[in-house]
Amino acid sequence: MKDLNVVPAVPATKKLNYTPEMVTRMRALAPLNLEKATLLALEFGGGKSAKSVIAKAKREGIEYQAKIVPTKKAKNAPTKKELVEVLSQVTGLRLFQLEKAPALALQELCAYIARIMPGEVVLDANETGESDSVS
Repeated sequence: MKDLNVVPAVPATKKLNYTPEMVTRMRALAPLNLEKATLLALEFGGGKSAKSVIAKAKREGIEYQAKIVPTKKAKNAPTKKELVEVLSQVTGLRLFQLEKAPALALQELCAYIARIMPGEVVLDANETGESDSVS
């Protein structure tokens, strides 16, 4: 029978992925960003990636500034639902499935309908989401 009180042997030395000098170097470059993390990864060597450096910095409480990704939708652009409603109104068809289509494709379709069907109610992509009637 196995003795439950026996503790398995633990290695005396634990391999550190990041030495205290590496962490100090990260702190010196704070606040970190993707470019700095990439440079540090190359500097540290050992197959470390920028993601690894960023993760270590976050665990150590070192400030990291994530890249701000600009939003693709303009503030005054109509929603996809509004575009589909206009297309449904103009065509007389139920087109609710088109709400899953890319907004750019819906805007191009509205612009095309505005060119080929003058006088119909068409939502201009440059407006605040209100329908205009072209007379």
